[in-house]
Amino acid sequence: MVKKRAVFKLVSANGRHTYWVFHSQVKGIGSQSFQIKLPKAGNRFSHKRIGVFGDSIPSGWDGYHFYLNDAYPDWTRKYLGAKPKVHNEAVPSAQIVGHRFRYVGGKYNRVVPEDLSEVLKHQRKTIKKMNLIFVQICTNDYTNGSRSGSLQNVTRHLALEINYIHKVNPRAKVYGILPISRYDVLGRSCDHIPNMYGYTFDQLRAAEARTYRRNRATVVDFNQIAPTVISWHNRDQTLQDHKIHPTAQTAQRLGYALACWLIARR
Repeated sequence: MVKKRAVFKLVSANGRHTYWVFHSQVKGIGSQSFQIKLPKAGNRFSHKRIGVFGDSIPSGWDGYHFYLNDAYPDWTRKYLGAKPKVHNEAVPSAQIVGHRFRYVGGKYNRVVPEDLSEVLKHQRKTIKKMNLIFVQICTNDYTNGSRSGSLQNVTRHLALEINYIHKVNPRAKVYGILPISRYDVLGRSCDHIPNMYGYTFDQLRAAEARTYRRNRATVVDFNQIAPTVISWHNRDQTLQDHKIHPTAQTAQRLGYALACWLIARR
């Protein structure tokens, strides 16, 4: 019997070196030997516990499967020099409006709470231990057939859920990360395309930002802090499905941008 082994082609960041390695030889960025803390981070974040809630983007799903190793919040943690591992409770296809559970394979391999309200209730004890909490969700509520209803209904639920986090852990710093750019099957930006509920993606992002601010969450907009990472011109290279889900390399760039932004603010 011939035993099969997976082999990966790795290319250095500068493109000058290529390596072929077995799957078992590839280490995730969570490895202690992987040291990339940014000098300006100092020791301000070393003991911070980072929590993440949301959909496929922060969960590390590329539209087809989970990344080989880690999602962009894990890169953020390493760039900040935070030692505790990220509590990543983001789930692919999650919505703000809803109470669904689903089976998720990959790193989950079990039935898990899917929509934000259910995830928060099931993670109440964990939320109490978090110092920095990132929430990135809403792109699936925009999807036709989501049953999320009007924009007012979506933001009403979001406000309830952000206030639930504050109630459970009033000491945590909460960040509302706006959905990244998305494109339709024809390659058009969804910013000005109304969905079946009558609002555009741009209107959704603006309403979500207002909701975060009104409910004591700091807004993070990758279109502002990292405007060149994902664009209409590079979407075929930066998005794995060319529509919404970042490639693993793009996830690293998002994680770096978020870390730099946090360091500059604190």
